[in-house]
Amino acid sequence: MKSLPTLRLLPALLAAAGLLLVAGARAAQAPTSEDHTPPAPIPTAPGLKVLFAGKPDELVANWTQGGKAPTWTITDGAMTARGGDIQTKDSFGSFQLHVEFRVPYMPDAKGQGRGNSGVILQGRYEIQVLDSFGIKEPGSGDCGSVYHQFAPLVNACKPPLQWQT
Repeated sequence: MKSLPTLRLLPALLAAAGLLLVAGARAAQAPTSEDHTPPAPIPTAPGLKVLFAGKPDELVANWTQGGKAPTWTITDGAMTARGGDIQTKDSFGSFQLHVEFRVPYMPDAKGQGRGNSGVILQGRYEIQVLDSFGIKEPGSGDCGSVYHQFAPLVNACKPPLQWQT
């Protein structure tokens, strides 16, 4: 079974020159008995724009892939990267963003090969999404970093196949 990083966007772009998701590597997913149901959507608040909360019509209404309808799939309320980047149709100014994601289990992969993906903000800053679980001192290429600019202060990554924010 092939698996790609799954990104789930929930409430909260109050603004940014666009949000772009960067698709990542493929992997064999190990069987597990854990529950992989995405968490319940966060309640919306006045002034928040929900870009994706698990419904296929939200993908079509809020996202574009090179000017066309996105080819990413939605299964059980989660969006899975499938060939290429997607970007918001709207542009935003200042914003607060909430992203939930789950990286695949790739025990034989190393470094950037472990479920590599990301969220690009304002067309210039990539927030890295990667399996960095267990790394003692994360670097500027690990999960939660501003890619190749700033490392996260701590490694807050959960194991692969678990939903995290």
